[in-house]
Amino acid sequence: MLLEEAQAFFNTNFPQYPFLLNDMIQESVFIRNCREIYRTGEKEEVIYFAYERFGDHFIANELIKDFKSQEEVLIAFGKEEKLGKLMEDHRWQYGGILESLAILLPEKYGLELFEAYSWLYEDVKKDDFRLKNTIDWQNGFLLDSLKWRSIESINEKKLIEWFQGDFFYIDYDRYLFTIEELATIKNHPFNSNRLHQILLKTPMPERDSFWQSHVLWYSGYDDNQIGFPLRRLIDWAWSPFISSSVDSSTALLAAQTLSWLLASTNRKLRDEVTKAIVNLLEQQPNTLINLLTKFGDVDDMYVQERLYAITYGCILRTEHEDSIELIGNFVYNQIFKEDTPPEHVLLRDYARNTVEYMIYRSRGEEIDTEKIRPPYKSKLPIYPTEEEISIYDIDHESPEYDKELGRIHNRIHFSVMSWDFGRKTVEPDIDKFCPISFTKEPEYKKFINGLSEEQEKHLTSLVEMIDSKEQLQSKNNRYEIERLGGQEKYDNLIEEHKEVINEGFEILKTLFSGQSDYVIRSVIPYLQDVKRLKSSNYYRKQFNTTPVKRWIVKRAHELGYDVKLHGRYDRNDGYGNSRPNVERIGKKYQWIAFHEIISILADNHKISEWHSEKNYQYYQGAWQFYARDIDPIYTTKDPEELPEDEMMILEKEYKWWNDQEYSFWNQENYEWARNINDLPEVKHVISKKDDDGVEWLFLNKFTKWKMPKPIGVDKYSMHSKEVWYMIQGYIVKRDDKQAIVDFLFDKSFWGNWMPQPTDESNQLLNREKYWSPAYNSVQREESWEEISHNHKSTGLMVMLATQDAKSHISEDKSGAESSYNIPCEQLFNDLELIYAPNDGDFINPQGKLTVQNIPRSGGLMINKEILLNYLEKNDLDIVWTLLGEKMAFISHGEQNYFGAPCGVFHVENRELKGQLNHYERD
Repeated sequence: MLLEEAQAFFNTNFPQYPFLLNDMIQESVFIRNCREIYRTGEKEEVIYFAYERFGDHFIANELIKDFKSQEEVLIAFGKEEKLGKLMEDHRWQYGGILESLAILLPEKYGLELFEAYSWLYEDVKKDDFRLKNTIDWQNGFLLDSLKWRSIESINEKKLIEWFQGDFFYIDYDRYLFTIEELATIKNHPFNSNRLHQILLKTPMPERDSFWQSHVLWYSGYDDNQIGFPLRRLIDWAWSPFISSSVDSSTALLAAQTLSWLLASTNRKLRDEVTKAIVNLLEQQPNTLINLLTKFGDVDDMYVQERLYAITYGCILRTEHEDSIELIGNFVYNQIFKEDTPPEHVLLRDYARNTVEYMIYRSRGEEIDTEKIRPPYKSKLPIYPTEEEISIYDIDHESPEYDKELGRIHNRIHFSVMSWDFGRKTVEPDIDKFCPISFTKEPEYKKFINGLSEEQEKHLTSLVEMIDSKEQLQSKNNRYEIERLGGQEKYDNLIEEHKEVINEGFEILKTLFSGQSDYVIRSVIPYLQDVKRLKSSNYYRKQFNTTPVKRWIVKRAHELGYDVKLHGRYDRNDGYGNSRPNVERIGKKYQWIAFHEIISILADNHKISEWHSEKNYQYYQGAWQFYARDIDPIYTTKDPEELPEDEMMILEKEYKWWNDQEYSFWNQENYEWARNINDLPEVKHVISKKDDDGVEWLFLNKFTKWKMPKPIGVDKYSMHSKEVWYMIQGYIVKRDDKQAIVDFLFDKSFWGNWMPQPTDESNQLLNREKYWSPAYNSVQREESWEEISHNHKSTGLMVMLATQDAKSHISEDKSGAESSYNIPCEQLFNDLELIYAPNDGDFINPQGKLTVQNIPRSGGLMINKEILLNYLEKNDLDIVWTLLGEKMAFISHGEQNYFGAPCGVFHVENRELKGQLNHYERD
């Protein structure tokens, strides 16, 4: 509106407020600006509403408010009418008003924008780009309106028909994008349930053809670093305390949408989403069960496997006893009750441990434990021949070879049979199995015992010839034959063996008649394995991985891999140096097939974790293959790197557990390195008092002080000093305490010769200590360890007060994989500690915080009163060793100086005693 017109309007209607217009401009309700008249070039002052969407909405409402019926609306929006021309001629100028009309027309008159402008579709020609562009704009307004209009105004049937019709030109990614924006709106017809319907009814191969690229591009941030809807949903689900505060309906809608991201080939995204859903559902067991039920028939094992990883995470993190039984019983009934768990090594592992945890917590009395524990009852497949999988390896000279995508077509075959997936993933794990199946051996022996003398003799001879040919083809033998007789001699020998073998197979078909196929595919490989296992050559004892690799190639394609559907993603989007965490769709199908065959082999073959011994035992769990690729139970995001503060001038937020500052840097280097009198008092480093006056003791700790960098001095060309303490607590028997303190009093601990925590956790996940099958599968030494000094026995026994709480899963790309410490098993069990909701905290049965890991302090802290009362009651005590270092570094190769302050500390009359001694660093 022209400024002078606005002034006249305000003077007429609000004379009692002479400064109202000016005030509204000052408060940015209106914007005052100068506009150039297009035809004359003259300038004029105008004002307009600052809140454009509100303004457009008010204007749109004003334009249609007087219509009494749908008929009047349709007439007013006719092609030659003023409102009709809004769409065709002025959509650029009045786009905001058209967006608002897309909201108001259905709310007020039950008409969609495409109905008001129905004349647009009467004569659309294929080459009428302008009209098609207009329709595209209108469809965009329609989609946007779904975010703003009342749910009651949405005629689902009408809109679905339109979306499926000939004039909905919108890119499908934008349609999915809109649904994702609406995902968590309850009762909205285009919320997460719509997305679930679309994706669930689409088979995995077809779904991956569009969903993988959509997720890849729309799960991160736009060019302005604003998160797309999926990214915002992940971040929201991963926010603190969300599980206890959000209602179950919203949680289910959010988790349902996020669960479809578990199908992604983006490993980092998949890991992030896994932990976000655990965080969202850990206190919502019924929502979790509803989610598992809705995805019960999904045909993608990438999704199914991670949903049970999420389930395992939730049962270990829930605060409610009843939730444990609810989740555990559901998983048992769903996976194990019928004695047919899915053939997937990771899904079985998560499901089995979920039920095991319920049993450990004294729940689930009706569980048949034999059904949940391996081995299970899957049957070995018939492995394909090389000829059968040759269709997946097309020669580039063949007319069938697609010049654009042929290389991608061959990628699975190449990756499994010749490249890293086969060499570094398949072979090391398959080699752990005993070549002979304990389930099939009785059948084969019975068959062989029933053979005639002629049949047995021929079979033995044929196996010998096949074995002879395989040995000829070994690298060493081939080299030796070619060295002595040339390649021609080698080729002739191979050809002779082939002829004899082929002739032998022909005779076999006659001798065994209708059983020949069984003999060739099953009995002969068994006899080869028996012969191989008896060999003195270690490498010949190994499981023959080639048939298994062929099975993986075939299975990956049977799962639906199709280069026509997936080739462009695998070539352009799915992998590359720019996205190292994104894999091919073909690689996804390889992983599914691999985890499937591993589970089948584990049901039929014994396994040895130590290749050199080949001491075969029944399979116990996925940790034996190092197959676990995420820790779904640990959801605390890794701490962000603190800004570099070399001059120590940034303001710090000090907590009660922080150590006192060290400021004695201004000393001569040599003397400083040997001076222990200026060091922070150890008792104030080990012992702390919180804001409520409760005293705590560190069971172990690493702390460091660093000299501030002088202003104007380059950090790489200066003298630098640093002090650190490494403190470890040991539980000792009270009667032995004084002897131990006396022995350690004058010792330097440089070299870490005292007992130290060792990682023998075998891919142990968060909260699996000290109860899980994975933990119990590792043979451990006694808790008490002898102090040995200079390789000499002392007879003095100590128990480490702490252990590592979990393993590091290097494949976990979630950004939540930090390590932390846990009290030793005896302390944990005797104090009846329980994992608290916050990772690293432990409570007692009364719910009192008893043990906590302190962020960034590198230590585990225990309530002093609880610890000392326990020790006194059990005739135990505690001592600490301190290994420290004072380091003075001098640049440009000059002399560096080191001192090693060490000491032993203990509790006497409930007070910390001990002293530091100076030692030269070894």
